[in-house]
Amino acid sequence: MAFANFKNLSSVCVKFDCDMEYQSFIKGKKIEVHQVLLDFIKDNLFNNASYINEYVICENIIKPIITIPAKENNLPIWSHTPFYVTDELSGTPDYIFAPALPANQDYKLPIVCLGEAKKDDFTRGWGQTAAEMVAAQIANKNKEVPILGLVTNGTFWQFGKLIGNKFIIEEKAISVTDNLQNVLNVLNWFFCEARKNADILLEIEAKEKKGE
Repeated sequence: MAFANFKNLSSVCVKFDCDMEYQSFIKGKKIEVHQVLLDFIKDNLFNNASYINEYVICENIIKPIITIPAKENNLPIWSHTPFYVTDELSGTPDYIFAPALPANQDYKLPIVCLGEAKKDDFTRGWGQTAAEMVAAQIANKNKEVPILGLVTNGTFWQFGKLIGNKFIIEEKAISVTDNLQNVLNVLNWFFCEARKNADILLEIEAKEKKGE
């Protein structure tokens, strides 16, 4: 599991000759969520059993939250699905956001967003996510269209993007227990951007196949 060998973002930057800076770039896009779903998420958020380990956090807290805006933006989620580019860029991300192959049995390129769940170890989480973002950029064969990434412990959410050889990390983490609707709005905007990036890459691929 080579993604797991990257313990922090700096190690990825050194290995792949990337720069990194902090910016405030996330925005919000209002999403309407049925109260029943909001109550279900809140019940899980304030249930200690939801935080036993990373797998439970993934399934009880993170998955219900990301499913709503991902579906809103027609961006399928692939949980714990292997992703191989090279021997040093391979492993099983917690979440891959990418279009689906026919019959929805697996994802296809382009991979436009990746996510990791870490139980309060954001440093290691960003090491793995950044390595996955580099792998996605290589797999997509395009360094100009951004790859998005997120790291969360279920409560706090952090966001980043890779453009060219630069990682841009959002300056502020946002808390789902402080404002669930705000997190959903941010994720809705985030996945909307990812969907746009996927469409750009798919359009480029289609033109290349036509020889344009």
